[in-house]
Amino acid sequence: METIFILYDNEKLENPDSDVIYEVPDRIEKYTDNEIYDNGFDYISRSQIGIWLSTESAEENYGKVITYLKDHLIHRNDMEGTVQIYISEKDTYLPEECRLVYDGEKVFANDKIRLEKRVQKATEITLRLIGMITQENPAVLKELEEKISGLEDMDEQWQHCIDVMKKYHYVCQCDFGLERAEFVKRMRELEGVKAGNLPVNEAIFEEGKKINAWCNKLDEQWESTEFFLAAFSLEDNTIIAFPYRVAIMDDLVFTAREIGVRITYVAEI
Repeated sequence: METIFILYDNEKLENPDSDVIYEVPDRIEKYTDNEIYDNGFDYISRSQIGIWLSTESAEENYGKVITYLKDHLIHRNDMEGTVQIYISEKDTYLPEECRLVYDGEKVFANDKIRLEKRVQKATEITLRLIGMITQENPAVLKELEEKISGLEDMDEQWQHCIDVMKKYHYVCQCDFGLERAEFVKRMRELEGVKAGNLPVNEAIFEEGKKINAWCNKLDEQWESTEFFLAAFSLEDNTIIAFPYRVAIMDDLVFTAREIGVRITYVAEI
């Protein structure tokens, strides 16, 4: 097998998360349908990390790595502008045996352009994620685009997402001390519940239980519908919940991770 070697400096990442080491090969594997796959990683220096990928033809396939990084973020990091990519015809471990084919820092004229690219990319990915949750509701997407376009702070972008989706009843905020009647009311107001004709029968919720137990009851009730309750932005004693289709949950989770948002099943909380 031949080698594609990705070199990046952890200190140059916007969000130097250790998961980047695992996310990069996982995403490239998925994107290329395993034409390019993981072959390990190592620290090249104190801050530089190397990721080895294997493929049948490094010359033919390294462009797919570049294309992926141009269109996506990795845990909020725009690695298009920071990585170096090398290739070798050998199944090699030594980076000095590889040939440099892409230098991200030379692609962009300066840091300002690199930042503008990251902001644009984050906005596009965020809108794609919200489109998945809201079934491409044009009113939601239009309002959200007006609020988040140009914002450099991704936490601020995400807070706008939460606010807009709550406004249009695509998500609901549930505190662990929420009363049963209020929980039922908020669930019945959700657009996903209405669109999917999902039952919310108050009788199944035992008084005095916590909301995660009630959410589990809803999952049981919805089992035949192929819907379940998902949640994101879990903070303190709050769940931001919404119904979603089991079949496309993986795509939702995968997209959310690009902007650093964790989505899970409420039952797992």
